[in-house]
Amino acid sequence: MREFVAPNERTYNVVVNGLCKARLTSKAYEVLKEMRDGKSVAPDLVTYSTVINGFCKQGEMDRACEILREMVTRDGMAPDVVTYTSVVDGLCRDGKMDRACEMVREMKLKGVEPDKFTFSALITGWCNARKVDEALKLYKEILTSSCRLDAVSSSALITGLCRERRIGEAYELFQEMEMREDGAWKPDVVTYTALIDGFCKSGNLEKAMKMLGVMEGRKCVPNVVTYSSLLHGLCKAGDLDQALDLFRRMTSKGCVPNVVTYTTLIHGLCAAHKVDAARLLMDEMTATCCPADTVSYNALLDGYCRLGRIEEAKQLFKEMAAKSCLPDRITYTCLVRGFCNASRLEEARFLLENMKTAAGIDPDVVTYSIVVAGYSRAKRFVEAAEFIQEMIARNVAPNAVTYSSLIDGLCKAGRVNHAMEVLKNVDKPDVVTYTIVIEGLCGTDRTEEALTLLEEMVNKRVEPSVGTFNSVIGALCRLGDMDEAWKLLVAMAAHGLEPGMVTYTTLLEGFSRTGRMEIAYELFEVMRRKAKKSSSAANLVPEQAFSALIRGLCKAREIDKAMAVVEELRSRECEPAEEDCLAIVDGLLRAGRTEEAGKLINSISKVGL
Repeated sequence: MREFVAPNERTYNVVVNGLCKARLTSKAYEVLKEMRDGKSVAPDLVTYSTVINGFCKQGEMDRACEILREMVTRDGMAPDVVTYTSVVDGLCRDGKMDRACEMVREMKLKGVEPDKFTFSALITGWCNARKVDEALKLYKEILTSSCRLDAVSSSALITGLCRERRIGEAYELFQEMEMREDGAWKPDVVTYTALIDGFCKSGNLEKAMKMLGVMEGRKCVPNVVTYSSLLHGLCKAGDLDQALDLFRRMTSKGCVPNVVTYTTLIHGLCAAHKVDAARLLMDEMTATCCPADTVSYNALLDGYCRLGRIEEAKQLFKEMAAKSCLPDRITYTCLVRGFCNASRLEEARFLLENMKTAAGIDPDVVTYSIVVAGYSRAKRFVEAAEFIQEMIARNVAPNAVTYSSLIDGLCKAGRVNHAMEVLKNVDKPDVVTYTIVIEGLCGTDRTEEALTLLEEMVNKRVEPSVGTFNSVIGALCRLGDMDEAWKLLVAMAAHGLEPGMVTYTTLLEGFSRTGRMEIAYELFEVMRRKAKKSSSAANLVPEQAFSALIRGLCKAREIDKAMAVVEELRSRECEPAEEDCLAIVDGLLRAGRTEEAGKLINSISKVGL
């Protein structure tokens, strides 16, 4: 009869470990119980730790914690740092940070000191839970101890900071880790990619490209995610040439682009109105066995629609169906917008019905708002209102944008009373909604009502914009009520708004027209100073302001000042308008300065006026 060697602890532990690696942890636990209930070989710390770790890896944290308790209470065995760290890591991965912290406190009470792997699990857990400040707090505590963190936790912290758009702190930590005396920290592709993505999202593309160079210089190979992050940043900044260069560089280095990479470039090309190039790229994408998805098609479809190339958009929509690529809400919304912008409202209505019935996709507030805007622009207000009623019936709450489209259409059609009735139905009108109605009232000489609505707006804590004030100031200036207009200029400052050149020009015209030239000239000086402080073309003193000031000064018989303003205008290589020159000639003749009038007439003739 054959003799068999009885299994020992090591044999059992090998079996338990194998079962756990095969994700058969429940069977491994059965072996542990067999050991525990038998008389020959009892489970040891390794057996328990392996089974606990197995359940943690499978995400079965309640079972893992239950076996940990059994280990202590039933067998009187003390878990070590490895056992506890498995549970802490599992709880962190499960997002149960409070329980993980409790487990660490329990460890310490039992005299088991957490090690770098325990802290790494906690830091990674806090970062994944989007509580980076907790992770930073723990990191700073660890720095004061003798424990040295591993590369995983440092990388997790850098990635977490980047995810929260705290790129400055992330880069500072990166530099700090690089300067470690032991030189043990080597950032991996995930860390570099997080930093590159962080720099791109903060608009610092120069730093992002430099980081790519650093990464490659250290023999850390960028992956498709690294390149896609950079391409997204470059496309968003409108730097398509550099984006396409990087794309070619990526493929030449053997990094295969995925659907996200291609879609990023397609979207960037469409945003730059290079739809034909985007179409070619999509064809290249499908030719390289990378099928376009719904997001890719949506990007190209939107590009066609925004350029008014509706027939090509329709063909692309059919192509999606032929390739079994299901359209989503965004697909339909893009096409609906295209039809509405092209005034093809019946097709937009048909597509909306098709979306609801054939595709079974519910239009959202964006889709409906586009349709309402299209019908409002076409002055088909009854149908626009019917769409709003349909929205409400389908539990899609119209927002300020929805109502603003209808109100804007009514105001432009001169139906301001109807617009005000619609305004009463808006639950939370925003600054745009109010401004549209105020503009409508001002355009029909109902300035008092506009002022009342402005007051109502402020009382409802809706902050007016510069445009809101400009509308009312313009109406008051046309009426010659300059004192009230000036009060609104003061009110703008009280609301923390800085008047623009449009505001100042409107006021300058009003004061010039009413003969209050001292204030008009003072406003002109303010505009001059504003222009000197800024390099923006938007802050140049408009020719309209020069013209108003010249005519006002001539009317006030301040001819020398008017001529000085003309010379200033000419210093900008601009000639005064014909009527402004005639006003000066008339002023000079009235003052008996005929010789100067003659010279001015000659100079006018030379420039072809």
